[in-house]
Amino acid sequence: MRATATLCIVLVALTADAHVTEEELWIPAAASNPGLHGTMWTTDLWLGSRVLDAPIEVRAAFLPDQQGAAEPDEVVIELQPSTQVEILDAVATLFGEHRPGAIRLRSEHPFVAQSRTANDGGENGSFGQGIPAFKHDAHGEGFTFIGASNAPGVDGHRTNLGIVNGGMSETSVMITARDGQTLDPLGTVFVDIGPNGWYQTDVFSLFGIDDQTVTLADVAVFAPGSLLLGYLSRVDNRSGDGTFISSTTE
Repeated sequence: MRATATLCIVLVALTADAHVTEEELWIPAAASNPGLHGTMWTTDLWLGSRVLDAPIEVRAAFLPDQQGAAEPDEVVIELQPSTQVEILDAVATLFGEHRPGAIRLRSEHPFVAQSRTANDGGENGSFGQGIPAFKHDAHGEGFTFIGASNAPGVDGHRTNLGIVNGGMSETSVMITARDGQTLDPLGTVFVDIGPNGWYQTDVFSLFGIDDQTVTLADVAVFAPGSLLLGYLSRVDNRSGDGTFISSTTE
């Protein structure tokens, strides 16, 4: 009887450890869809296995909706031992989707990920931005950004804000901004984002001031008790070239 009890304890401990050590990475912005000013955005995804002696499986989910889903569908990507794969136009290739969103990646084994989202510039090449994969512990209930700006017109630029809710319930997110030079408030808006929901908007359109020039602004995002991941993308209106801006809050 004692031996049986010991065996049960060991099996439970192993099961718990396997669950705790699951790798989870998030690409907070990905796309396969037309954008503003005639742009066409696609995302290339790179995955690499850190296991030397056996193949691994990475489960990928696409999160395109603000309303989200508690259990989004997943597709399985197999990686051979200690190898890398490149998945071109990953949103269309993996999920058959043609819209923007986020990608969640999970595996019971260690792996790494990186991405680049860009638009086709024809003879001029492509214009885009590298978007890193964030670990789940990068999520938080609040964070801030610097560097948001707006210059109206086709020769100017705009700034997009993206938020992913990594929690299992809907949350009301408070988004505020102020002028980084004058300290004048620019606005406050509340947005509801569902579990595993993804939301992106032009910062200055959100506050109804996209026709105004703002040289630099601070943007703050907060939802108590939530698990949020966010980013800014400052986009050149002429080319669609973007600069990915992570939060300033650790």
